[in-house]
Amino acid sequence: MGFKKEDIYKYLPITAQNFAVSRYGRITRNVRFSEKYFALRQLFEKSQFSSLSDLREYQNEKLNNLIIDAFDHVPFYRDIMKKRKLVPSDIRTAEDLNKLPIIGKGDIRINFGNMTSTECKQGDLRAGH
Repeated sequence: MGFKKEDIYKYLPITAQNFAVSRYGRITRNVRFSEKYFALRQLFEKSQFSSLSDLREYQNEKLNNLIIDAFDHVPFYRDIMKKRKLVPSDIRTAEDLNKLPIIGKGDIRINFGNMTSTECKQGDLRAGH
């Protein structure tokens, strides 16, 4: 018989409950506000004054990186692109995204196992809210 955190928590003394909640809150805060958060925040603060052409260039660069990564590491997207005879260099801008099909809920249900990057370890996946 295994215990859940919630089961143990309700039997702890109040001071231990307070410590547990504080510790959990600190862990959650550290995950939420990691170095990546501060790097993105700095990028957003800097980019708010960028010209539209600079923003489009940045957007297209990030899109290109995403498409290359999806093609290289996500079986679902690689199969879709191969069926349509596409390579990552065919999708350079947001306007090129219409070359890819719109994915529906049914597609996700059927292909869920193939939609995760092969670079991602199962233990690294986390349910969010």
